Amino acid sequence: MVLRISTARQTIPNSGPGREALREKGQFWTPEWVAEAMVGYVAQNDPGHIFDPAVGAGAFIRASKSIAAESHSEIRFLGTELDPRELERSLYNGLSADDLAHVELTDFILDPPQGPFKAIVANPPYIRHHRLSSAIKEEFRRISASTIGVTLDGRAGLHIYFLIRALSLLAIRGRLAFIM
Repeated sequence: MVLRISTARQTIPNSGPGREALREKGQFWTPEWVAEAMVGYVAQNDPGHIFDPAVGAGAFIRASKSIAAESHSEIRFLGTELDPRELERSLYNGLSADDLAHVELTDFILDPPQGPFKAIVANPPYIRHHRLSSAIKEEFRRISASTIGVTLDGRAGLHIYFLIRALSLLAIRGRLAFIM
């Protein structure tokens, strides 16, 4: 039996205020088939959990539920999300409060959870460098220097820092799937 949960579709405006609002937050949803492929990859070898640093509307939670039902396994879903409205949207899209029980409202980069994680999957927010404040860029550069030993220049977008932080929290022999 395959559990299929209806998913919301994101309509991306070509231009105007709607498109600008998406760019401001960097929130572009993950199609169901992409989420299922990514979760399928990281769920190999029965990791016991899957962590998503940018839960958003819950595409990877839905994919995890579907794959767990297919394989008759249990996958604990963990995550972080900065925008409470996105978690509300995930409830509207068919997830339950139980599905979100291990999702924290926090900033993944500035206030990371305790790792390591055996499986990490993400479609991080895509916010270009010129939309980040000078202060946050400086903090991100400090984090990159302490994490990877290299200070990135000011042109790195937010998704690059998500990847750096996620790699620092990945368990040895863990699996990571990231949309970049």
